[in-house]
Amino acid sequence: MTMNLSSFRSPLVLRTQNAATRILIGAVVSVLVAGFVQKADAAELKLKTGEILIGEWVDVQSDQVVFRSDGLGELRLNRALVVEVPSLVPAKVGESVEERGTDTASAEVEVPLLNRWSGLPGELSLNYKVGIERINNQNEVDTLRAAVEASWKIGLNELSTYHSIAQGEVDGNKILDQRNHSLRYIRDINERWRWLNQYDWFYDGLSLIDSQWQVASVPAYYFVKKENLTLLAGVGLGYQSTEYHEMASILAAGDPEFESKRDGWALVGYQLLRYQINPTLELKQVFLGYPMLDGDQYAANLAVSLAHSITPRLGLVLQYQTTYNSKPAPTVPEFVDSLEIMLRHSL
Repeated sequence: MTMNLSSFRSPLVLRTQNAATRILIGAVVSVLVAGFVQKADAAELKLKTGEILIGEWVDVQSDQVVFRSDGLGELRLNRALVVEVPSLVPAKVGESVEERGTDTASAEVEVPLLNRWSGLPGELSLNYKVGIERINNQNEVDTLRAAVEASWKIGLNELSTYHSIAQGEVDGNKILDQRNHSLRYIRDINERWRWLNQYDWFYDGLSLIDSQWQVASVPAYYFVKKENLTLLAGVGLGYQSTEYHEMASILAAGDPEFESKRDGWALVGYQLLRYQINPTLELKQVFLGYPMLDGDQYAANLAVSLAHSITPRLGLVLQYQTTYNSKPAPTVPEFVDSLEIMLRHSL
């Protein structure tokens, strides 16, 4: 008869364990249980290099984030390395459990992130652009354009403004002057819907437009919303008004339908396609069209750009963009190729 001694080993070992060993086993079990509870309510930190860390957000600043990982402890990382940061972080409020008594549970609320530059909630970012461009129409013009763009994002709301000026020579002696100003309010209604409101005004001496302003409100739907690919499209209602220079009326003297000022309601089409090729290279296509509802007047803008982050830490970006601008008679459509260098700065 053969006896299996291994079946008697575990009770024997447990009976001979000393107090220190039992305490150690209890501590290990407690850590495992606590770790399981934390995992159920853990946050994720996704890096552009592909790694995903599990833990909790501690702080998010304009240039860096602080994240407490279960395995690596508290980490401070450059914000440019992180795929996405939350607009709200959990924070403990009130007195500690020891100060309030063991029968009172600690409360946890969502506290908006404060911008360290202004002290106000939200994220503030600035883009400065300087570039050269070639306008291809009946007069090929080389221009120099400077622009500044600012955006303020609080939770699901974003307010941005854009201003640019371009100057160049025509036939060696005429000065080209273009000015463009826009204001946009964007709200992400949910994971799939976005609401875009914008106001644009521009002056174009080369196209004989003294002023053109257009307003629009467009609900748009995310057909694709991934980490590296976004396709957003929508249709809304807008209003457009264009006033031409007196020289335009002279050029259109033979056109009885020409009016020095045209305005009316428009059906606005909007589309945004963005593809993050790699952490530093982005392809983007933006279309905005204003076909008029009560006439043949229209305006459309299609821009395709390829942007490369030269130095992500400093925020330097090199961008090539080709743009098509359709314009009603007596002006002509324009194809614009531009090469810009941008400085992206988060405050």
